[in-house]
Amino acid sequence: SACVPDCEQQGATCSPPQKSAISRSPAFRGNLRPDGKPFDVGIGIDHKALDVAAYSMYASGGLCLDISTETFPQLSSDMFGLLVPSLKALTGGQSVPMMLSVRPRKPPTVELGKGTSHKGADGKVVIDDPLLKLKAKEFAADVYVQLDERMVRLFTIVGDLEVPALLTADALGKLQPMIGSLESALSNVRVENAELITEDTATLAKLFPTLLGVASGFLSSGFDPIALPSVQNLKLLLDSGSITTTDSNQVLAIFTKLGLAKTTSWSLPDPLVEPEAD
Repeated sequence: SACVPDCEQQGATCSPPQKSAISRSPAFRGNLRPDGKPFDVGIGIDHKALDVAAYSMYASGGLCLDISTETFPQLSSDMFGLLVPSLKALTGGQSVPMMLSVRPRKPPTVELGKGTSHKGADGKVVIDDPLLKLKAKEFAADVYVQLDERMVRLFTIVGDLEVPALLTADALGKLQPMIGSLESALSNVRVENAELITEDTATLAKLFPTLLGVASGFLSSGFDPIALPSVQNLKLLLDSGSITTTDSNQVLAIFTKLGLAKTTSWSLPDPLVEPEAD
């Protein structure tokens, strides 16, 4: 995709992941998962395969996102005006739409962890060790504001991104994705292309990790549980220990039991009997 640098051309500053052989994991050779419970179906994804998948998302433009006020009402000039006071002079003090255009400059990588969590005092899940960490160097986003009926780039945010994520099974056996706290997700932040504003870019760069921390509250509660589909009346059954990592956190593993999705009957109804004529 033209929205990201081509990592496979000569002289590129980024590079695709190296493709190497994936050895067979011993965790799936028996029928016991790491916690000693039996399983019927085991699914394993090596971290090398996850890196290739992340690179494919990057190279195809799948990570180039345009997030506007229309889809995310909290993204407005009123919110950014708290960080960038000179924005009010550009908008005449009015609340106008904004847009965040995410444009990664280097492909992300995936790091696996234990996937542990606990419930905090407020009852919300707190991630201790993320199951997945999406890491991206030189992660960039252009901030646009609507001026004179057109979108104008206000500045560009660039930093190293690290997003912690968790994938668990809820009480009904559905997949529940979660995003952890983003307060420290963005590091080495800098602001570029900031000719339209008067704020010091170094000071401004220090404020954006705080903004991400506020946004994490919306993201963590924005994912609905995902019900697994049934096949031929068979369903994969998950519990709290079904999703984990094996091989020293090198393989993402899902261990499931098999069960019936619902009771069905293949017997045909009795044929209709025509009443005898008088």
